[in-house]
Amino acid sequence: MTLRPALTSLVPGLFLVAASTSFAGWAEMQIERTVRNIAAVQSYHGVLEQQGLYGDDMVKSEIWFQRPHDFHSHTSAPASLAGSVTRYTGDTLMAWLPTLDIAVIIRNLPAAPAEQEAKRIEDAWRENTRRYFYALGNVSKVAGHDAIELKQKARNPDDLIQHSRTQVLDQYSFPLAGDISLHGGDGFSYRYQHIEFNQPITLPEAPTLPASAMQIEWDLDWPDASGDAVTARLPAIGKLPDALLGLPLQRRLIHPGALPAVAGYYSDGNYFVLLTAARDFGLPNPAPYGLDVTLGKDKPALLVLTPLINTWSFASSGVAWTVTSNQHPELIYSALRNKPGCASLC
Repeated sequence: MTLRPALTSLVPGLFLVAASTSFAGWAEMQIERTVRNIAAVQSYHGVLEQQGLYGDDMVKSEIWFQRPHDFHSHTSAPASLAGSVTRYTGDTLMAWLPTLDIAVIIRNLPAAPAEQEAKRIEDAWRENTRRYFYALGNVSKVAGHDAIELKQKARNPDDLIQHSRTQVLDQYSFPLAGDISLHGGDGFSYRYQHIEFNQPITLPEAPTLPASAMQIEWDLDWPDASGDAVTARLPAIGKLPDALLGLPLQRRLIHPGALPAVAGYYSDGNYFVLLTAARDFGLPNPAPYGLDVTLGKDKPALLVLTPLINTWSFASSGVAWTVTSNQHPELIYSALRNKPGCASLC
């Protein structure tokens, strides 16, 4: 399963300026300011162009966001992705690719609690300042807004994001454009051609899927299966770990259809990881859309980032894995890199 949304930001607070914490209360003041800025964004609607996610083609998407977490992205270019939709509303996350006639749907996926947003922003802020150096640049116009340039450099040469240049709308701590270099040398760029904030918006209706569509569906309300049943369904996975990234295993799932697939849902009520595993048939992905990331020798992965969720897809030891989470992407990357398989991440 690979979700294919448009990139709008990596994580809240990725673009914050790091400085010496020797000043009493400096970090707490910056965190408070960032929480206030992000909370001020009640909605946005814009057109985003991205380069580096789909070969040499530019990916153009129209994006709607409405608090608390409603998100809809509609891709118009290139032609091979035209009409693709990524949508997260209520408790349903959907990715629909009409040119392939495939939809991935996750139902009963609880949204991160709104009352804990400040904690998530603080966690991201501290993770970013621990991992990256920052420097300020010039102010320029992006999509009609004044944006300040922020340069970022990884402290550790093994981190996922090695360098970036981001143009940030300071009023909302919102990245409007950027160029990012990843570990291994790959990179991408993005730029809003138009964006409006805090205007009344109505998200488009969810697409109506044709009867011919292949629907890969997971429902977190399916019965909790035993560990033995999960292993019997897909022996190659071994045993699902009891915890991932410090999050306890809440539910084991067995796909009820013919697809030989299982999943584990991990959550502490704020952060979550959905780990899915299916038999790897070795088929090439006809429409790879995302960032090429190497998790180890002969272990390429595809990474898709959205404002709230990041998704990783890769194959290992005869199993096709996906990891979908609202955790910081650097934490996911550190956990996945150089591991023989997801089941060893506990």
